[in-house]
Amino acid sequence: MCERHDPSRMGGDPPIRFVPSLSASGKKEEGETEDNQVKITISADVQKYYPIFKEGDTEAVINLIRTHQGIMSDKKLKERYAIVEGLVVEIKARITRLTRLAHRTDDEKQQVREDQVALKEYKAQLKQLPEEAFDFFEKLLDQSLGPTRREIVKTESKTANYVNLLGQHVTLAIRGKVFAALEACYYKIALLVATQDAAERMKRYMTTIVKKAEDVKIVQLFSRMNQLNEMIEFLPCLKHMEDSPANLPTMNNPFSELDICANILSSLPVKMTVAYYAAQGQHFRKS
Repeated sequence: MCERHDPSRMGGDPPIRFVPSLSASGKKEEGETEDNQVKITISADVQKYYPIFKEGDTEAVINLIRTHQGIMSDKKLKERYAIVEGLVVEIKARITRLTRLAHRTDDEKQQVREDQVALKEYKAQLKQLPEEAFDFFEKLLDQSLGPTRREIVKTESKTANYVNLLGQHVTLAIRGKVFAALEACYYKIALLVATQDAAERMKRYMTTIVKKAEDVKIVQLFSRMNQLNEMIEFLPCLKHMEDSPANLPTMNNPFSELDICANILSSLPVKMTVAYYAAQGQHFRKS
């Protein structure tokens, strides 16, 4: 009722449908028990419980990724990393400046020694913070997914043989457990339940297939279309494929505000769309 025709006629089924599945919506089937949960300490005073992911469709996997990003945000892992990274640059510059002096005072020599100790500690933190992010993601997954997770992490962070998000085959450098490798792991996990051209399919679906059903309210339509748009950035796209053309656009970018409005308008019944354009005309309203 929310689709104009079979979406498979437009290059294949979309990774996410307008009507969410039970696994994506969080609703449980009759007789299904409560999901196992994991407790994660956010701060000394805050602890939160999160469901452990075992199986689900593309939208459920994206919700898993968003949950993990929420934990990283609560823990301020990236913010702390950026602060420590800045301190490392500052300390390295100071050590270089002091060690290049022809003559150093005792205080300056002591400063260099203290900076070298601090630099070692900060470098350890730069390694630890991304590793914490990987550990949190592991905690959100069921044990049955352990082998799959380890294989993905190994390929993306522990080997010098991977395809980056520009489709380039890298064989010279190991990324290590860094935030960039974590982002690549997200896409590889999404590929377990979605096709390589998932972002392209999603955009075709939202542009040409979705329509407003009689039982769907306008507010519900707007809300769901925005939800679908926000999930596009987590989908694999053809640009991620090995040896993809250099000029191939990256399609997992959400629609702009203007484009998503156009998609919503095209999903409305013809009479409503015509009425809108008749009232709006070719002009912008003055605020």
